[in-house]
Amino acid sequence: MIRVVGTTVVLGHNCTAIVAQTSEERARSIELGLKKKIEVRPNSHDIFVDVIKYYNITLESVTLDRFENNIYNATLHLSKNNLKLNLDSKPSDAIAIALRAKSPIYINKTLLKLYGKNIC
Repeated sequence: MIRVVGTTVVLGHNCTAIVAQTSEERARSIELGLKKKIEVRPNSHDIFVDVIKYYNITLESVTLDRFENNIYNATLHLSKNNLKLNLDSKPSDAIAIALRAKSPIYINKTLLKLYGKNIC
């Protein structure tokens, strides 16, 4: 479950969610991804997905996997043929990209237990 309220991003599973702040631009990009819309001019997330599609690279998944120095971190898991590449990313960028690429978004279970909030 992904929701955006202003610049707050809520990413969760069942009744537990990670709640984080992002910029207005990134929040808007996530909202556009949720609605499957592209603005008149593509943003960097749209372009990233266009590039990986052009080169037949698959975004296998995105994982919100770390909390370091009071900052959440995510990983983009990419593959092409037998090659795998894991890229460090801001969670908001990773979410916006995953929504456009129709790729799954996962949250590390330990991270969810430690920092998740009850949203039910």
